[in-house]
Amino acid sequence: MARFSIIVPVYNSAVYLNECLDSVCGQTFGDFEVICVNDGSVDNSRDLLTAWSMKDERIHVIDKVNGGPSSARNDGIRLAQGDYICFLDADDKLEPYALERLASVIDEGTPDKNALDAVVFGWSYMPAGKADRYVREHVRVRDAFYPAFVPELLFKEMSNPYLRLAVRREALRASGVLFDESLFVGEDAQFLFALYPRIGAVKLISDKLYRYLLPHKGSIMAEYKYDVANLCISDLNAAISIFADWKSAGFLDAYGAQLMKWFVRGQLYTILRQSADIREPLTALVRQMWQANFTNDELLSLDLDEPTAQLVRIVLDSDDEGRLAIDERVLARELLKWRIAEYGIADLAVTAAERTVTYLLENREMLLKGASADGAGSVQKLTATDGSQVQGEADDEPNTADDDQAPVDETCIEPIAFPHPIENPIVSVVVPIYNVAKYLDQALNSIQRQELQDIEIICVNDGSTDESPAILRTHAEHDVRIRVIDKPNGGYGSACNRGLEEARGTWIAIVEPDDWIDSHMYQAMTDFAATFGESVDIVKTPYWRIWMPDTENERRVNCSYRGRIKPASQPFKLADPGVTHLIIHHPSIWSAIYRRSFLESKGIKFMEIPGAGWADNPFLVETLCQAESIVYLDEPFYHYREETPEKTAAVALKGWRVSLERWHDMFDVYERLGVTDENIRRAHIRRGFTYIGAILEHHDLNVEPDVREQVKAVFDRMDDALVFSESNISPGSKQLYARVKGVKMPQVSALPYVAQIVKGGLYNVTNTGPAMTLDTLKGFVGSHAKREGK
Repeated sequence: MARFSIIVPVYNSAVYLNECLDSVCGQTFGDFEVICVNDGSVDNSRDLLTAWSMKDERIHVIDKVNGGPSSARNDGIRLAQGDYICFLDADDKLEPYALERLASVIDEGTPDKNALDAVVFGWSYMPAGKADRYVREHVRVRDAFYPAFVPELLFKEMSNPYLRLAVRREALRASGVLFDESLFVGEDAQFLFALYPRIGAVKLISDKLYRYLLPHKGSIMAEYKYDVANLCISDLNAAISIFADWKSAGFLDAYGAQLMKWFVRGQLYTILRQSADIREPLTALVRQMWQANFTNDELLSLDLDEPTAQLVRIVLDSDDEGRLAIDERVLARELLKWRIAEYGIADLAVTAAERTVTYLLENREMLLKGASADGAGSVQKLTATDGSQVQGEADDEPNTADDDQAPVDETCIEPIAFPHPIENPIVSVVVPIYNVAKYLDQALNSIQRQELQDIEIICVNDGSTDESPAILRTHAEHDVRIRVIDKPNGGYGSACNRGLEEARGTWIAIVEPDDWIDSHMYQAMTDFAATFGESVDIVKTPYWRIWMPDTENERRVNCSYRGRIKPASQPFKLADPGVTHLIIHHPSIWSAIYRRSFLESKGIKFMEIPGAGWADNPFLVETLCQAESIVYLDEPFYHYREETPEKTAAVALKGWRVSLERWHDMFDVYERLGVTDENIRRAHIRRGFTYIGAILEHHDLNVEPDVREQVKAVFDRMDDALVFSESNISPGSKQLYARVKGVKMPQVSALPYVAQIVKGGLYNVTNTGPAMTLDTLKGFVGSHAKREGK
């Protein structure tokens, strides 16, 4: 048995992994094991781990489905055999004497010679001098000893949130504490808040034994650094976990006031400082968290200082949607009072000075040249932490943090000239066209401007009667890669099939003519496929939703499966765990490329249905179910114009049969292919309830027998056991199912469904932003009863 088990979660960390493991294997104390948990990496991290494990027998490598750092650390904890467990991120390092120092402290034990349950140590950061004040404060662990838990360990010492500790394995296992696997940020705080109250003696040492790499490209924290809304919701998610754990364990009774002060200082103050569109949904979630753990009387009776108690009252007085009962000026005044009471008046000046110095250093070259954003040497402004203005970033300065993701207006760009034909195209891009003159220039320009030039563009004019044919001819005159095929109108599926017949490329892509794509889409996707060899059948990606297109409310948001596709390894099959979100949401067949030989060998074609006809739905399951190897690149390139709510409602009102017909067609595909995987069947059931819910917003089963008959036909093909056990289907919808189908409704709890709603809401806030989430929530609440046939 080793003295130490060092757990290293690894996800796409190849750039840093060698230095990390070198810092471990070079320790002056050699009695340890290293458990490297490969968390579904898709770079060459696994190859590096294999090489290290062959070189040093103390290194053990395990593979798992990608589930995030919490999941990886939990697997490491379960496998650890060392007396003490340490955690090391794959982009960080240990000082060469770290384990030797820890061993000496552990050998000393407590003053009465008992075992220490944990040793907390200091750390430094890389690169030196680049950390903010919060990080700089937390590296300064002092020498102290706590024979048993007292709140000062969590709320006054620098023992939290960072995982800079060695914990006795037996004490950890006796506590039953693990990381909350739903958390990707804040999981360290959750773990330590659960751990310290459940273990015994803890010693803090000031020695800096760990070297932490500050947030960088590719790290989880880098994704949140400039996204306050994302960071707030992630931190709030961790707080929800902490409050719930302390409530169940009885810790709130003894330490509720201290926890509330910590929450106000670390999170609520930041939430209340945001603009209303970000603040309100977060405030609503804070109220829900409090109501789940306290009564209002309990909250108001907590021993809090008056400025802190006032911020709590402000939240309690807000409405269910998080709207405050006070105006912005009063809020700003109360926040300033709290800030001064908590940190002192001098801290405001220090904060303003730090921000000004940071701005001057980051922009010194521009300032020396007398340059500015508008060329006039204008003074810019920064917002201090109390809401006041100090010099720094201008209010009207464009946000350049994510410029490469900004939507591009291609409509004003002239067609490019491409004089040379492509004999062996890498990608054949099929564009089915019917009366889309308004958008066609934008779509074609975005395809023609691909970085990957070895493409052919097959434009199938499906009997258009507007200016689309003339636009096609203009583009074809300038670019010989474009082939225009005219045919009588036969619908979307017919046009796509003609394109498939004409295609000569290794890969086939589809672009709908009212959408557009990023210039690096096909280069990135084919490069990604090449890393897996020639076995890949499909490369799949997320996409950008263009919500309320061509209106003043237009905005671009992530699709509803970005970040949710987590295969155990790549390539994968649809029946593998972690990937069924690909068939739960919008079919999005165009955010993919398909190997032509795969489509031809399987005889995959589109259903030829008049009009648009939702022919993409059966094509989606035909391809994904028959593919032997799918790879997923979690980067959006495709910009999809969504239908406006008015048009969606019109389809549900008049064309409601189409969605149910396509659901049956998809079910037929599953049956023909012999698909029995339970997760796939559950996904298709959820899709059916989504379609039926949209229909019931505009139709009444009690007075429209045709609608009721068609809904029953869908329900008749569903499995009762799967429907009643599916946590993503509401109890009301299950009652509707039982009533229409004429089966007995078993007793079901609403809690799993509520948990899914909360989980989905948290995901949506992170994925699409608080404002969009609130809009979606309002629509959901407004239509919920109708969707359940009430």
